[in-house]
Amino acid sequence: MKRFVLLFVALATFAGATVFAANEGANVNKEVWNWDVRTERIVRYLDIYSGQFDKVALANEHFSEQLQKISRIKDEDVRGKKVREAVSENLSLMKSILNVEQYRKYVTLLNLTIRNKGLDVYLVW
Repeated sequence: MKRFVLLFVALATFAGATVFAANEGANVNKEVWNWDVRTERIVRYLDIYSGQFDKVALANEHFSEQLQKISRIKDEDVRGKKVREAVSENLSLMKSILNVEQYRKYVTLLNLTIRNKGLDVYLVW
């Protein structure tokens, strides 16, 4: 009987530690892949006019959705390829929306944000 109690305690401890570690990893992962960009800040920084606002907001929403889907990919090689495709698509969308000066600022902003989130490891071409 004593063995069963000790076995139960050990299993409960192991299960608790596993669940805690899984939740902790999920929170870190969620933060990295969360691309909750406030379009108002981008509008102010890039000096976007009203005709561009909706297009920029849709492009940011699309990019955020892509990154959320990519975050669920387990294979690192496939994930890296998808991140590169998503960034490339986002840049081409923004290039068609923004003027040259705005696009230059956006590329700088995107590069800094990607680096700060640690996603730059996927952008090694």
